[in-house]
Amino acid sequence: MQTSERIKQARKKAGLTQKKLAEILGTSQQNLAQYENGKRKPKIETLKKIASALGVEIEDLAEWNDIPEIANKVYASELIGLKRNISEERYCFSPEDINDLKAKIDNYISLGNEIENVNERRKYFGDVTEILGRELFEHLIDSQPYGSLLDIIDFLSYYLVFTDSKQGQLMELVMDLYENKYLHRTYWENLNKDE
Repeated sequence: MQTSERIKQARKKAGLTQKKLAEILGTSQQNLAQYENGKRKPKIETLKKIASALGVEIEDLAEWNDIPEIANKVYASELIGLKRNISEERYCFSPEDINDLKAKIDNYISLGNEIENVNERRKYFGDVTEILGRELFEHLIDSQPYGSLLDIIDFLSYYLVFTDSKQGQLMELVMDLYENKYLHRTYWENLNKDE
């Protein structure tokens, strides 16, 4: 189904007229009609607004290849087959980003598993948690237009749950990301001052 048809179907399901939805979006009814008739393709920001107004996910409205800004990228959750129902913005990763993350995590886990002393192993995974958190945070800041850490969380959650290597410290990283600890620049600025 085309993006235009999906928008129209979602609007009707929400019980809104074109006029009412256009008012909510702050656009004209003619603009909305062009999106619904396939005469114009909405930009990603417009799709986000439409999805939010209709109470659906952006994924419910568009095929990614219909959106010019992200046609050459994939979402981590789609790449690894994990679909979550989260209403916040999604963070976009290229396939290379995902492969790099997988390789880093594999390397960290295999190195950690070679450490025989339990206390040293715990310290190692504590350090790895901070390293991964910092790298993921910096990646987010470098790619700021896409928004949040949700796909990083999806990726790490999936990777840790569906592999044999489930390390407690890496799971703590996932939980810290859920609590937005790493979203704040001040966390990293203060951490750097202490070093």
